[in-house]
Amino acid sequence: MNENKIKALAAELAKDIKTEADLNQFSRILTSSVIVWAVTYNQMAITQNNVHTLSRDFPNNGKFY
Repeated sequence: MNENKIKALAAELAKDIKTEADLNQFSRILTSSVIVWAVTYNQMAITQNNVHTLSRDFPNNGKFY
């Protein structure tokens, strides 16, 4: 993770935060976005793991012929 990119992003986002209400709204949006990204990533990881498990356990992709 590039710390300079994160600092630049934070500085850019901070330009629009003028009041406590702006900060609260930004915090809510950021928190919900991070939660959605984490859940999505977790679901993708589970799906990938299941695909690898299936291909290992069923070399014929579950087809029996």
